[in-house]
Amino acid sequence: MEFLCFGIVTKGGLSLIGTAQKGRPVILGSGPIFAIAKIVASEKAPDIIWELSKSEDMVDPRAYMHLLPEYSALTDVMDAIIKSEQE
Repeated sequence: MEFLCFGIVTKGGLSLIGTAQKGRPVILGSGPIFAIAKIVASEKAPDIIWELSKSEDMVDPRAYMHLLPEYSALTDVMDAIIKSEQE
């Protein structure tokens, strides 16, 4: 299934990756940097095809693997809030 994703970076530095499904926004990933948001999103939607940027290639994943459970849970909470607002 093909779908478009969007990326948002808040003024405070939180990176979000999302899409729209059935007319509602869906948060797929979040993190303090785009690379973490991208990994979280890849876990939730493994079929995403990414275009790599040079700066992301320079980040060693071992440096932030300990943050993934926290941001995966945050992503789930944000998506649940959006879902409850849509009902």
